Amino acid sequence: MQESFWRSSIGVILAVFVFGRPALGCPAGDLDKNCRIDIGDFQVFAEKWLEYGVCTDPDCANLDGIGAVTLSDFARLAEHWGENHSELVITEFMAINNEAHPDEEGKFPDWIEIYNPMYAAVDLEGWYLTDDADDDPNLTKWQFPAGVVLGSGEFLVVFASGHDRRNPANPLHATFKLDDEGEDVALVTPDGKTIAYSYLKYPQQIGDVSYGLMQFSRTLVTGGATVSYHVPTSNDASVDFTTLDFPDSSWPTGATGLNFGFGGTERSSYNDCVYEEGQHRGNNVTTYGIGNGFGGAASGPLLDQATGEPTGITATLTQSGGVNWQPSGTGGSDCAAGTDAYATFGEFADMTGVIYYGSTGWWVDLTFTGLDPSTDYTFATSSARNSYSDRWTRYTISGADAYTNASTAGVYEIPGSGGAAVRFNTGDNHSEGYVARWTGIRASDGTFKVRAEADPDNPST
Repeated sequence: MQESFWRSSIGVILAVFVFGRPALGCPAGDLDKNCRIDIGDFQVFAEKWLEYGVCTDPDCANLDGIGAVTLSDFARLAEHWGENHSELVITEFMAINNEAHPDEEGKFPDWIEIYNPMYAAVDLEGWYLTDDADDDPNLTKWQFPAGVVLGSGEFLVVFASGHDRRNPANPLHATFKLDDEGEDVALVTPDGKTIAYSYLKYPQQIGDVSYGLMQFSRTLVTGGATVSYHVPTSNDASVDFTTLDFPDSSWPTGATGLNFGFGGTERSSYNDCVYEEGQHRGNNVTTYGIGNGFGGAASGPLLDQATGEPTGITATLTQSGGVNWQPSGTGGSDCAAGTDAYATFGEFADMTGVIYYGSTGWWVDLTFTGLDPSTDYTFATSSARNSYSDRWTRYTISGADAYTNASTAGVYEIPGSGGAAVRFNTGDNHSEGYVARWTGIRASDGTFKVRAEADPDNPST
């Protein structure tokens, strides 16, 4: 069983995010105005059932803004069921403030920002801030004074300067400083025991860069949009790409997302599952195998066939059912010149050896990990067991988000599989040279698998 693997070209376009202040943070469907989605909101929703009106005020239950209050709006309410935004949050903090945010004296101490996402104002008298909230905590390090009220949708900055400045008419300063190498920062309720919001063991900080929540974003280029793209070269040093009327009609187009890749060059990797000394093998072809009688590695990195460089992708073979590894001279054959299998594998892999079943229900899995989610891949495999009329094998791809069955004519798609499963006669494939193949493979989690197994209609395979 031979496999090949292609990595296709990718270009460049970046999604752009613009950061700013959030709107009120209560979840959609908060009809009783307590920033929680619970039975109270359901009761209000039920009272407004089939009521017409577009959502123009906070009391409107027409959450989709279309027609009457219907099951579509109920679905939106259910989507946020159980969410609780009824607490204050620490939106961000800065542990290395070199020159980003001065205090009232023009100095640059650490600082902590608190935000009220609720519709009602919150009196902060008796609340606490601390930098020691984990392990053996001290949750009452610094307490807010009387007279500090945080309005709905408002922010408050408290400087972590090491001073104790508690006049509500002036900037507030806590009695501790933040550790730039990582510690805790927490907001604690007046009982001195309950942490309302925290960052426990935050990581190493960077100068003049705050750490916290992404508060607002706007996607300027949506996923799947058709865009023009260009990979810059040294000749572009004097070109101004930012002008609104820049001529890009000659640029290639494609669907987002796109990012930096291999400069538009297709890359190929090959693996010979049943290789032994003396067989033909092209340069930079790996020889991972599996089964009884095989003494080599069953997993390892795939190599760029042209350069020998690691592709960053790992191939791993696993098996079940007592699979056997049988070298050349005792089974298998190269497919005939002029066939798809010969054109695909002839220069790279020797097919005069086989992996074959040991018991009914056998399978061999080939799993790929480390794939780029934005890259299209092609997988191809073939086998020839010699002149057997009943050696059918089924191949199934799984774990991929997208793929297209592009197998050779004579490779039969399994009905109902959506192109994920195919079968062909691997026992009589010398003259035909069938290849099971999928193109346009994409895997958002960076992995997919192909299984070879006995076809249920031909259990002797």
